[in-house]
Amino acid sequence: MGIIRHYYYRIFGLDSGYLKTLPDHVIESIIRYVYNSSRLYYSHGLLDKSADMSEYNVCRKWRQVYTDIKSNDCTISIMQDNCLLSSCGVSWQPHQMPCFPFEYDYVKSCCICLLNDSIFDGSAVTALTQKFLHMPSGRLSLIRAQKLVLNSYIMFLDEEDIDIDVAEQNIIEYPYKNDLLFQGNSSTLNRLYMKVDQDSLDMLLDYCVFSKTEYSNLECVKLTWDYKTHNVAPSNLPEALELLLTMSPVVHTLESNILDAESSLLLNSAITVASCLDKLQVVVLDKVTLTFNEFIKTVKAMPMLTDIHCKVVYVDDPFTDLNVFLQNLSEGKCSEYVSFGNNLKFWRSLNETTNSPMIMNVSALVAVMCAVLCPRFTFAAVNSDYLQSYEERIREYMDHPSFIPGAEPVDLGISGGSSNGNDGNKGGNPSPAVATPVRDAWKTQFEIRTTDDSGLPYYEYTGAIEKSPTDPRQFRLIRLLNNMTVLCAHDPDSVESAASLSVNVGHQYNPPDFLGLAHFLEHMLFQGSEKYPGENNYNRYISTFSGYDNAFTSDVETCYHFALANDGFEGALDRFSRFFIDPLLNASSVNKELLAVDSEHKGNIQNDGWRWYALLKRVSNPDHPFSQFGTGTTETLGGSASKLGVNLRDELLKFHQKYYSSDIMNLVVAGNHTLNQLTEWAVSKFSQVKSLGNPKVEHQAHPLGVSEVGQLVHMERVDDGQELALIFALPEIKSTYRSGAVAYISYLLRAQGKGSLYHYLQQKGWIADVSGSTISTNSDGFNLFIIGVDLTLEGLEHRDEIVHAIFAYLNMITATKPQEWYHNELRTTNNLDHYFYEKSSVHNWVTRQSGILHNDHILPEHVMTAGSLIGDFDAGMVSRLLGLLNPSNYMVLVSAKQHKGVDLNMTDPFYGTKYHVGRLPSSLTKSPGTGFKYRNLFSMPKPNPFIPTGLGVDLQHNSPAPVPADPVYLKRTDKMALWFKKDDQFFTPRGAIHIKITVPLTNTPFHHALNELYSMYIDEIMYNELQQAMLAGFHFHYTPTAGTINVHITGFSENQRSVLGAMLRQVKSLKIDDRLFGVLHEKLADSYSAIRTEDSLSHAEMVLGFINRHPSWFYTHKQAEIKNIKAADLQSFADHILDQTFSKVLIAGDFEEENALDIARMVDSILNSNQMPEHLIDNARALSIDPGYYVHQALATDEDAKNSAVVSHIYCGSVLDDYELVVLELLVRIIREPFFDQLRTKEQLGYQVGAKSKSFGTNQILSFYILGESNPAYAGMRIDSFVDSFRQRLIDYDLQILSTKIESIAKKWSDKPKTIFQEAREHWSQISSGNYEFNQKDKHIELIKTLGKNDLVKFWDKYINPKTARMYRRIDSQVWSFRTLKPSSQQFAQFYSGAIALQGCLHRDGATNVTLSKVNDIVLHASQSGNFDGALASLQDQFNIQVSPSSQIYVALQMAVDQVAANRSFAVVDGLNFTKIGMHQSPSGIWLISNIRKFKNSQQLLGSPLPFQIPEPKYPFSEN
Repeated sequence: MGIIRHYYYRIFGLDSGYLKTLPDHVIESIIRYVYNSSRLYYSHGLLDKSADMSEYNVCRKWRQVYTDIKSNDCTISIMQDNCLLSSCGVSWQPHQMPCFPFEYDYVKSCCICLLNDSIFDGSAVTALTQKFLHMPSGRLSLIRAQKLVLNSYIMFLDEEDIDIDVAEQNIIEYPYKNDLLFQGNSSTLNRLYMKVDQDSLDMLLDYCVFSKTEYSNLECVKLTWDYKTHNVAPSNLPEALELLLTMSPVVHTLESNILDAESSLLLNSAITVASCLDKLQVVVLDKVTLTFNEFIKTVKAMPMLTDIHCKVVYVDDPFTDLNVFLQNLSEGKCSEYVSFGNNLKFWRSLNETTNSPMIMNVSALVAVMCAVLCPRFTFAAVNSDYLQSYEERIREYMDHPSFIPGAEPVDLGISGGSSNGNDGNKGGNPSPAVATPVRDAWKTQFEIRTTDDSGLPYYEYTGAIEKSPTDPRQFRLIRLLNNMTVLCAHDPDSVESAASLSVNVGHQYNPPDFLGLAHFLEHMLFQGSEKYPGENNYNRYISTFSGYDNAFTSDVETCYHFALANDGFEGALDRFSRFFIDPLLNASSVNKELLAVDSEHKGNIQNDGWRWYALLKRVSNPDHPFSQFGTGTTETLGGSASKLGVNLRDELLKFHQKYYSSDIMNLVVAGNHTLNQLTEWAVSKFSQVKSLGNPKVEHQAHPLGVSEVGQLVHMERVDDGQELALIFALPEIKSTYRSGAVAYISYLLRAQGKGSLYHYLQQKGWIADVSGSTISTNSDGFNLFIIGVDLTLEGLEHRDEIVHAIFAYLNMITATKPQEWYHNELRTTNNLDHYFYEKSSVHNWVTRQSGILHNDHILPEHVMTAGSLIGDFDAGMVSRLLGLLNPSNYMVLVSAKQHKGVDLNMTDPFYGTKYHVGRLPSSLTKSPGTGFKYRNLFSMPKPNPFIPTGLGVDLQHNSPAPVPADPVYLKRTDKMALWFKKDDQFFTPRGAIHIKITVPLTNTPFHHALNELYSMYIDEIMYNELQQAMLAGFHFHYTPTAGTINVHITGFSENQRSVLGAMLRQVKSLKIDDRLFGVLHEKLADSYSAIRTEDSLSHAEMVLGFINRHPSWFYTHKQAEIKNIKAADLQSFADHILDQTFSKVLIAGDFEEENALDIARMVDSILNSNQMPEHLIDNARALSIDPGYYVHQALATDEDAKNSAVVSHIYCGSVLDDYELVVLELLVRIIREPFFDQLRTKEQLGYQVGAKSKSFGTNQILSFYILGESNPAYAGMRIDSFVDSFRQRLIDYDLQILSTKIESIAKKWSDKPKTIFQEAREHWSQISSGNYEFNQKDKHIELIKTLGKNDLVKFWDKYINPKTARMYRRIDSQVWSFRTLKPSSQQFAQFYSGAIALQGCLHRDGATNVTLSKVNDIVLHASQSGNFDGALASLQDQFNIQVSPSSQIYVALQMAVDQVAANRSFAVVDGLNFTKIGMHQSPSGIWLISNIRKFKNSQQLLGSPLPFQIPEPKYPFSEN
């Protein structure tokens, strides 16, 4: 098979001459090997071996091959220029004409049609023509070529060759316009390659072969002229060229040698057809030789041109003296040459190989001049034979002082003029990067390879990929022949495989008439493909292997990703690949997914973060697509389609076919599979994705243009917070990914120590936080830098002063000049994280990595480190970015609940946000300088003392004694229990310290609010005093809760003791500052108010948490108490909270036992507390709910909320029972996918629909939840219906699928912690809970392997099935939006829930006059009479509506009738009578919880769990 693969490689390489030397049996083996993979690859010359092979044998062999193909249902994709028709050099007679592909329906697709001259000999022409013209209707649709290659001259066929009387039919166009080659391919043709002569061009013009309106997808035209036969260029070239360039609205590439070596012909032709050159983006001129002046004129005639391939052999005036020209350019004397190619990015020199110094000099000079004169020029390519000399000349020019007069020669040339005529960088489009010409490593450093099994070709990066020396993974970077970039990662220890494919197209590519189409397509791609047509096939398969999947759409990216058990990876990849090859985009799914998109948007409407970003886009430059609304609604999609009279599915198809090009896709695959296997799967499954070229459009405008810079925008918030944002216009910064310049500025803006902007403004009491960052690292053509400030109410009144302070701080940074020591600190911390690599989730990694690869400035060797490592110090880059953060290059957006004196007279049509747009006062558009007011206020931070300097670790894993696998209980005192775990797995210089400090419990809303305020104050002090420790890689938390204080710190072990000591000393010596108290008091009050605007699902979950936990308080209780808390209360609380304590401590990582004991002694010394009496220890506990079915109903707290929610908790035993815990986990993984499929995909009850397990105390719970526009009564009954039917699905569950699922769960659970921090968290959960069962996970793995279908059914009947569960316990939390009809308590008690659900459905569909009594009468009558159809007719007549069987009204009526007929009761025979505490019971026996506090008081508390073991400390007990 090895030799066959080698031969196949030669076939792909089109080496037909080599093939002619092969024996017949080898050729036949190649054919057999290739078409067995359901694809036929045929090389011209393969059968044209020798004269010994007769015409008959040729035809016989091919007929046999095609017979086999027919039986195997193959797709033809033939590889000699991918030809479909070829004579193979044989002169066929009519009876020998190959019948393929015109008579076989099994031919599914054709990449290329090729006509060879020899096929048109004699009567064969007539035979072939007759086949074209006389096919049955529709047969031509079998072949729709994307690429059409005419390797013979297009031959005019005389009318006498066919049975058509041209004269009688008055045919004045080419008579074969409707044949396979032209009309048959008009809708699909993407590339047209033509060999032409004078007659061919005459025919094109005289007979109008190509329509000007029908070739909607044609992008590339290539003309070839045979100069050996015809040494004179055609006379009618300009006219023919105009025809070819106007035949398609999207043609953008012209490749030709027909434009003669005489440059004047090119220029004359360009001038002649100037009207149709404006859309050309790529031009390849094989025979053209230009001077540089002529080169400029040519490019100017094509304003959209990005790539040009031609010869430039002479540099004429005024360019002969570079120094003089640059000097003149700087003085404005050569203005006609400035920006002569606004879009030109690439020039490839077609000069022949030569050692001529003149050619080397000219090539280098042209490249430099393009870089200077073309604002987007990034790359020049020359012949590799003189590359070294060329690079030397480049460096010589670039180093010359006059290269860019008055500026340093740098990568980011922001000093030049703006491309749209703006002055300097005041708004508009800041000057793009002027990049020096460099070798395109993505093209030159890849070599052709073939896969092991299928022998398919791909390109592989041959350099070394930069990675951490401690990263055990192996990587391979490849590029498929369709130009898709693929990164493969082999991790031998991974129990999961994952893949992510990112398309570099997002919201900014939405058609203006269909806002949200990119996001809508993301939803639709999950709904099946031609190969896997099931609407839920993909999700069901992922679920079988315990996986998860998702997707997201951003401004510039749409990313699809999944992860699952290794065993299922190939099948998942195959299904995944079809998203991008043959998605069905079923019409039946359009309306359902449209509702899902609409529901998703409605869930975001009351979110201030979404509203803020949407308004920023809305007030940005309307000429830039950044300004477009992105998510989509039923109106912007379905409504728009109706208004325009088009089919929405057709628009989806157009978008997919236009933008889902492999050229802008990145795929990342990772798992425990070998690199060869990952490569095989990636190449074989994704090479079929169509290459459409790069469909992305570059925009000249900037989101912050001249009109937008200087805006002052006021926005109304939903919550009670206040924010100030300064938004600056930046150019594209993707090329700066290694510089660290953005990080340099961002970290300084976030600094909180003395001398910082934050410290000054916080001391004033004006702010709560400051941040600074760009909006994205992958924005095309632009970026924005946003300085965000969280304001206090007082700060809102001093907005202008804050803006002045910000610019004064920026001026200080500028005046100080970029500091290399500060850059090196940032670089060191990044490099430490890189060197001591720690694994992350494989799913998160592939998702992030696929997006990073869209940065086309990243070198191949940097694909793994582009987002982590910082390069050498670049003071110029920092300075230029700082220079853009100036008062003439920004706008301001202020968001608050109220704006004094501002009329919010505008409304965002998609979010309902009220806003006002004005202009900044002149005082805010001028620099405040560094005057007296700000003198000595601001300064750079001091060097960071927490950065490790002496890191060392035993990388050889040498240890004098075995390290215990579990934590060691070192010591117990009357105030502390110390545990220790030395790192024996990861061998990095990192550690983790966890401390749980038990303090006396205070159980009132006042003390709970006080506790939260104390936590905020501690966080603020910690962040302020220890921010440098955070920058050095330390993460720490000091979190007080009811009865405990949890302290966590992770980072490098070297300084961890010092950081912990500094934290605890700050806590013990805490002194409350009145001004900071006021800021944080206001912030906490605002946070309580903000909860009101959270979605209905969050509120439903909060209610259930409040019901199940004790002690607990609802946010409204604490909100009522916060106003009573004074600074003195907080000071007293801080002074005494640590008076009596007992601490549990775990120290894990790169420590020795003595280090742990020393840290424990330090903690005890700093806390200096008294022993905690046991009677004061009171752990939080959960309620033991009485058997029964309970419902809590509430109106949404936000009147504008669009969605309602229901959460159902079914109690399923105890988490202390390992068997029942494992059964529930398995059950959840089985039920999750069908629940989502039924209620989300099929019924569209809401955007968030799911099932999960959770616990309160020792209670374990099966939870169902739905967030959507359906009324909660209806949604709850749909949950009931699903539960009722699922028992039979469990009984019928496929045993093989169950076995696969169990195996995948067991493997997933067996996954070891990836870092010392993860391992410490696992151990800490056992220590802090007092359970001490460190091998619990291993026990669960063994348990799940023993489970079968009977275990699931028994568990279902015991707890979940209300018909059989003797102790059935369930609580539903329902939150009703103001758009629904929430029943009163009396109505709940009087009417069945089915009638309530039906009324809600009727009301939603417009029957607003319907009464619950009337609906109930109809339901009761139908139930008693058994006449469902009569009830349906009555509904339609009385309320004037039409009801389809798939509508919610129909389903609700059916459920209501069935409910009454079944007469099922959830009432417990010996249950409590809750009417005594004001509760109501429905006709079905369901209790309505009217007062949560009273209900909780009627329930018992669960006891604390008993420990798995009672550990004994290594060292004896001591009293201190």
